[in-house]
Amino acid sequence: MATYVLDTFALVAFFRGEKGGDEVEKLLVDALTGRHQLYLCSYNAGEIYYAIWRKSGKGMADACRIKLLQFQITIIEADLQLTFEAATIKATHKLSYADAHAAALALHVNATVLTGDKEFNNLKNIKGFKVKQIV
Repeated sequence: MATYVLDTFALVAFFRGEKGGDEVEKLLVDALTGRHQLYLCSYNAGEIYYAIWRKSGKGMADACRIKLLQFQITIIEADLQLTFEAATIKATHKLSYADAHAAALALHVNATVLTGDKEFNNLKNIKGFKVKQIV
């Protein structure tokens, strides 16, 4: 069983039918049968919500939020430890603060970040960090 942390880019691509969204959909389906374990940081869930809202309106954002909560994804709250781990990654690497949360979670649960965001390639020097690009 493979373990993935889904970042904002991956789930927005899925919800909006963008390039790479089909690969995310396959993982979501496979997770239903226990083939993959999927994680999402609560911080990134909020970023998904506002990104969809800005691009497609509040109604679509609300629909995506409801759908997101129905998937076989373990959503991890960004507690103080995870927050400081994300802050450390942000302070020492070039990437967004939300992406730093996804990276910190991936390190915490020994998972691979699934993304289309090339900024995650800046983290390849972190021991144990793994990333899979969808586009």
